[in-house]
Amino acid sequence: MEEESVVRSIWIFSSMGSVGDVVPLLAIAIEAKLRGHEVYFLTNENHRKLVEVEGISFRSIAPAELSQEHSLNEIYRSSVIPSYKVSYGFVEEKFKESAPMVIISSSECSGASFACEKFNIPFVRIILSPCIEWNLNNPIYPITEIKGKLVKCFTQYIVAPLLFWIHKRFKYPKKEINLFRKCVGLPLISSFSHMESLPRIRLRAYPDWFGERAYRDEECCIEIGFPFYKQNNCIAVSEFLTHKKKHGSPVVVIPGTGVRDVKNFFEVALEALKTLNIPGVFISNIAKQTLREVPLAQNILILDYVDLAQVLHEGLLLVHHGGIGSVARSIKSGVPQIICPIRFDQPDNASRVVRHGLGVSIKKKHFNRTAVVDAIQTVLSNDDMRIKVKMARKKIESECSAKKACDLIEKALSGS
Repeated sequence: MEEESVVRSIWIFSSMGSVGDVVPLLAIAIEAKLRGHEVYFLTNENHRKLVEVEGISFRSIAPAELSQEHSLNEIYRSSVIPSYKVSYGFVEEKFKESAPMVIISSSECSGASFACEKFNIPFVRIILSPCIEWNLNNPIYPITEIKGKLVKCFTQYIVAPLLFWIHKRFKYPKKEINLFRKCVGLPLISSFSHMESLPRIRLRAYPDWFGERAYRDEECCIEIGFPFYKQNNCIAVSEFLTHKKKHGSPVVVIPGTGVRDVKNFFEVALEALKTLNIPGVFISNIAKQTLREVPLAQNILILDYVDLAQVLHEGLLLVHHGGIGSVARSIKSGVPQIICPIRFDQPDNASRVVRHGLGVSIKKKHFNRTAVVDAIQTVLSNDDMRIKVKMARKKIESECSAKKACDLIEKALSGS
């Protein structure tokens, strides 16, 4: 897009949750800032440093995210709904400046999206993972795992639509949400399908081949691929590389930033690595505390945090819970995966990784030393998997997702 055709405008990004929920939008925000737009990022307080280090204006709309052990309703009542007033008010103040504006969010049920509805501001929804975009032609886990044809058809076309309808109507604490909507003069809602009427574009932050889309609907939802973001963390990177040089390429183990109950996950992984005498790197800000009473072998390193973009390609494989950010980074780094999914999009992401031959999945109730040892041996000895991992990496090597997203948003703002 030619420089002179771009109208400089206010871009407000809104995303709550873990690092995996924030980073894809942050990658797009960084590109928008480079293009000269006035960029703001609204998210949890614990992501302040992540955002501000990129020179982007940060606005705290909630405290640190709750762990994934909490229910969706608990998360909404304690963090999301209280954030409505702050994010709505911020967008309202910026709207008064009468400058071209756009809201980019991973949620259609936020204070920022309600402000879009109120003031008719263009809204861009970032779809972070395939299971969010479920429809009859794009089944998700566990439908994809059903073997019998008749049972699968019955589940996909009758049971699943009914469950999805119930999900749309009762997914969120509607009473509290409607109370806020009433306060700002918006109509009350009975379900969340109404948000589909927002002036918007929808961008899929994953490639079509991973989402296995059965049909294309480019006019209403456009693929941009995985948006990647690279941080600078020289000290931790140096520790990782020194460890690798001394002990060899490690298995990298991460629980994800939204998971707090990691004791069994870590201990099982440690036992498996000890059995196989394979070096490991555990990345988590609660790993040292969790494993403080567990004797560690010399070939085990614990890091509070390190950007996987800088080190994962040096590892043997990644063991994680299946968040879409970890899945994408593993593909980008060209390493296979062992996934122990817990909830949210993780089971569906794990199912897709397995179907594409990029790794293996172990159910939480089966996640024990024997299962992990078998999985590591399977992954490291599987030549076919190694080839598929390399092919997947090649598919996304040339993706410029953040640039593509900004091009599409600028085009929508210009009306062309």
